[in-house]
Amino acid sequence: MTHLPSNAAKLVATQYRTTGNLQARSRLHQRFATNPYDWMAWVFDQWPALPPNARVLEAGCGTGRLWEVNAGRVPAGWSLTLTDQSSAMVEQADATLAASKLAAQARVLVAPADQLPAEPGSIDLIVANHMLYHVPDLPATLREFRRVLKPGGWLCAATNGDAHMGELNTLYHDFAGEAGRMSMALSFTLENGADLMRPVFPEIALIRRPNQLRVDDAEALADYIESMVPGQTRREPLLAYVREAMRKAGGVIVITTDSGLFLARG
Repeated sequence: MTHLPSNAAKLVATQYRTTGNLQARSRLHQRFATNPYDWMAWVFDQWPALPPNARVLEAGCGTGRLWEVNAGRVPAGWSLTLTDQSSAMVEQADATLAASKLAAQARVLVAPADQLPAEPGSIDLIVANHMLYHVPDLPATLREFRRVLKPGGWLCAATNGDAHMGELNTLYHDFAGEAGRMSMALSFTLENGADLMRPVFPEIALIRRPNQLRVDDAEALADYIESMVPGQTRREPLLAYVREAMRKAGGVIVITTDSGLFLARG
């Protein structure tokens, strides 16, 4: 099995051609996290105070869940722009926003992260939630973020650390054999992100949010694994292996999550 880097065009196109893979992973975290504080609510809470008429842009918005979770907390004067290079994600995010009170404040557009639909110096906050490890040219993307940010504007860039989902990686490796690797080789992590950002954003703070998943549903765990290696494994042997691993673990598989975000000032 080829272990592609997280910013490989083939991997990104396969992963986000539809919303299914992302939603399978999101469901596992939503259902089994031991911390009841929703990730998207936590991300929103880390942002600095913004003006009442702030312009906020989310690059790589996915299904728009950030705004679904926080719809009731967004001031009426904010203007939102959501972008993603996947048309399937944009379609779903547009539907998510249309079903919320934010529809009149937001626009959702197909756009790559290094070609944002915003004028220079026009954005108060850019949100890049678990997406910078997918961009093909990180320096170019960071320069584009800096271009559209107002002087003193903020970048919130979330990603994972080296320990993220380690137990599940081991489980899949044991199932698939020596060549089996589930996780993407992330190009932007909690460990290296600050160094990668510093040439463009010298003022950076890291905030980590360790957590655990306690999973007692073998089907949900198999769904997650299949979302990471689509088409590379057969469902029934995988599910049988996960069920047996769960039985040996006393009915619950505990998985470490290691996520966080960087706050950088333009």
